[in-house]
Amino acid sequence: MARSLYINLDATNLRAASVRSATDFRSAIFTQLVAGDSIDLNLYAVNSSGLQNIQSYSSVRVAVGGSDARPNAGTYTIDTSNTLNYNHSASELEAIIDSAVADATVTELAPFVFKIQFAANGTQTIPTIDQRLLSPRSTVDVARMITGDSSTPETWLWRIYRNPLAFTSTFSNISGSGINGTLDLNTSGIYDLLATEQTATSFFEIELTSSSGNITTVLQAPVTILGEVIGQSFNGTVPTPPGMPPSASAFLEAFPDPTFSGEVSFDDQVEFGETATFGADAQFDGDAQFEGTTNLIGSTTIDGAEFTDNVTITSSYLEFDGGQLQFVDDDGNIVMSGGDITGANIASGGVLKASAHVEVGGSTGIVIDAAEIQYDGETAIDLDGRELRNNNGDGVVIFGSSDQVEFATNLKMVANSFVQFGAVTTTQRDALTAVNGMVIYNSTLNKFQGYENGAWVNLI
Repeated sequence: MARSLYINLDATNLRAASVRSATDFRSAIFTQLVAGDSIDLNLYAVNSSGLQNIQSYSSVRVAVGGSDARPNAGTYTIDTSNTLNYNHSASELEAIIDSAVADATVTELAPFVFKIQFAANGTQTIPTIDQRLLSPRSTVDVARMITGDSSTPETWLWRIYRNPLAFTSTFSNISGSGINGTLDLNTSGIYDLLATEQTATSFFEIELTSSSGNITTVLQAPVTILGEVIGQSFNGTVPTPPGMPPSASAFLEAFPDPTFSGEVSFDDQVEFGETATFGADAQFDGDAQFEGTTNLIGSTTIDGAEFTDNVTITSSYLEFDGGQLQFVDDDGNIVMSGGDITGANIASGGVLKASAHVEVGGSTGIVIDAAEIQYDGETAIDLDGRELRNNNGDGVVIFGSSDQVEFATNLKMVANSFVQFGAVTTTQRDALTAVNGMVIYNSTLNKFQGYENGAWVNLI
């Protein structure tokens, strides 16, 4: 289907010369162009008197390109042996014209535009010019401003300009005093302009030449050129992925409350916004954040995790390998309410870190049965100078008989709380690596004993 363009010949603004119809002179938005397309154009000319006959013009030229664009690299050759850079001066051009044609004075009228005034009367022969090495593709145009004769020296206009990206001057007449033609956008110039970009801006221009040879530009509007999506030679098919198994569909539909029934491993940071249940072994090699209730049924290894709701472990163990385990409430406190962690392996510098305080509630509290706990910020649990508290009086913190607990800050016991020392026999006591200040309950002697000045003594 052809695109119809109505050009207002009375327009004082070339960018707004495209109008909606022969009777509606409101400006028409210029359509975007796509690289590789061939545009079928119907062109009509209008003015205040109505539809005009564009077929009466001797030439109609349509192009896409840069406004007043020039080359920016390369050279061109005059008469096969004289080479000039694309940005040569007037004196450089004059030296070659004097040598290859005749004595002349060359004046630069504007960048890349020169006037050549010959000294002697008579006509001069325009030399051959090879501009193929100019970049981007450009033309060196030489036109006679004054044709010389026996009493008049000749004057040339020498111009260098970049070629249009796309161009056509071939049109056929159609009904309604219009003309039809095709503008091919499958050109190297278009693709050079786009390069690696998805879009580029250029100009769309229409130029009319009257029967007397007068040239008039009637439209010069900015236009956006888009890169193509379907290549010109593409005739293949796009493969589609196989259908998703029902089990995978069911899993995806479970979000944001997924259930993992098999083994699962996460290699990087992962976040769960709602309830998450892991039915088998789970491994988190990066930071994990759980914002909803988390059920850990199988053995679970976590490098670093943050839980903002309850965590239930129904079997096996929970292992922290060098990360931080945080249970956080809305106030930023570390909250463990009734959660049993049995057989915990806090290893390789793993940290249970309290940003405010740790609340141990419920009838069981937190059971750490096989770990060395240090409250000095270096190994297992770093309380950062905060308190480990039992707020409701029935929560219990149990340390196994073989565990060692070190407090870098004061240990504060609130009402209805107690500290229970591990009971060891005299034989077990003597197997300890004792240090001054150590306190035990000797079940053989039924005595509290302390290690004082290098020896065990009864405290009572």
